[in-house]
Amino acid sequence: MKTINLNLGGYKMIQDTNRSPTQMMSYRIYTPGGELVVIDGGNAAEEPFLRENIMAHGGRVAVWIVTHCHSDHYGALAEILERPQGLSIDALVWNFPPVEWLNRAEAQYAADTARICGLLDAWEGFAVKPSDKTRLNFGGIDVEFLRDPYDGTEVGAGINYSSLAFKMRFPTGTEILFLGDLDYAAGETLADRYREALKSDAVQMAHHGQNGVGERVYGYARPSVCLWPTPDWLYDNLGGVGPYKTLETRAWMENLGVRDHATEADGDVLVV
Repeated sequence: MKTINLNLGGYKMIQDTNRSPTQMMSYRIYTPGGELVVIDGGNAAEEPFLRENIMAHGGRVAVWIVTHCHSDHYGALAEILERPQGLSIDALVWNFPPVEWLNRAEAQYAADTARICGLLDAWEGFAVKPSDKTRLNFGGIDVEFLRDPYDGTEVGAGINYSSLAFKMRFPTGTEILFLGDLDYAAGETLADRYREALKSDAVQMAHHGQNGVGERVYGYARPSVCLWPTPDWLYDNLGGVGPYKTLETRAWMENLGVRDHATEADGDVLVV
């Protein structure tokens, strides 16, 4: 397992690799007090692996954050919500636009959208729907949400536009910026508003590192470490002949002098 030192001060974060060829995003954060925070969790194909690791840690998730309504981010969670089998979640953090908006944006996912929204709406546990400037604390980690995931935008907006974006600040002062699948338009708004305040020690690369936020966001963030929830075929843009923009994003990071990268080609990556 590749290890990256970000001075998390006893906290451990794992970037899970994909268990199927499809891109996905899943992070697990273990606090010194024994709590577990999950971000997204990946596709349904990731569910057995994720469940096994949660159960090995006592079967309890303190907080589960879902960045947006795409199944490569919530698929494993949907499986767990339908069949908990002894696994418990203390708090769910999510804020999707209305179902009508989601279906207008990407009608091809209407059935999946109905499933996950139904499961989330029916869930009887503690739920938080963060918006701009919402601040939460999970096991000593300060989490600041940086935008409203839904602002009424209709024309040309896809579901990626509605991704949560947030900063995690660890007690050591280390900051990690999570961007989910944030798209270019939402990223430009983020850059215009926050500018140098986006500075972070590490950044989760938006939309798996391709065709997400623009160069300005990363320029303001100036990370020393990039976290790529990106399988090798996508990281390499199908050997340089594919339709993806990953190589362009990688060039931006090279120009910024990023010191280390974690990709799914590295397997599960431990950040300490």
